[in-house]
Amino acid sequence: MSQTTTEQFVREHIRRILSEGEPEPAAKPKPKPEPKAKPKAKPKKKKKSTRRSRGQFIIKSSVPGAPPKGMRMADPAKIMSNLKAKGGASSMDQLVGFLSKVIGATDQMSDAYGSVKGIKDTHGREGVEISMGSLDNNNGARFMKITLSAAQTTGALKMDEDMRVEVGGAGVIVYKSKGGSSAWNKDKKKKKK
Repeated sequence: MSQTTTEQFVREHIRRILSEGEPEPAAKPKPKPEPKAKPKAKPKKKKKSTRRSRGQFIIKSSVPGAPPKGMRMADPAKIMSNLKAKGGASSMDQLVGFLSKVIGATDQMSDAYGSVKGIKDTHGREGVEISMGSLDNNNGARFMKITLSAAQTTGALKMDEDMRVEVGGAGVIVYKSKGGSSAWNKDKKKKKK
């Protein structure tokens, strides 16, 4: 038995010696830890495109309903050409000059409308008052809206706010108003309830 124990001891010892000379089996490479994901940058919110941000504005009239058949909108460029409209307007002061030129450019417009002047309401809003010639106030407002719409379409009129054509004063008043709502001589502040 002692040989067997000695034999076993020697064999194990030889195996150890032999195994020391041999290269050890390659250890499996440890997987590299995945780099921590960077927090994703929040996508930039796209600015909501509104007609005002695009430089577009609306023109409303206080005279309800569509214009009569003979007053419907023709080609805006042709209207501006017929009115000999040159230049443009981007402020209320410039609008006074622009409308004065347009009204004085043809005999028909000079006959239909009177004078053009800049005015302010009781709350400081700027406007343009256009007196009537041979036209009544309602048709004067309709024609003026058509004229301003044609100027807007052709790029001659570039305002930063919506506009309203309203019967009032000596004929028609044109002024800036959010949403084209009726605001002339009305308090700007909302009343608290």
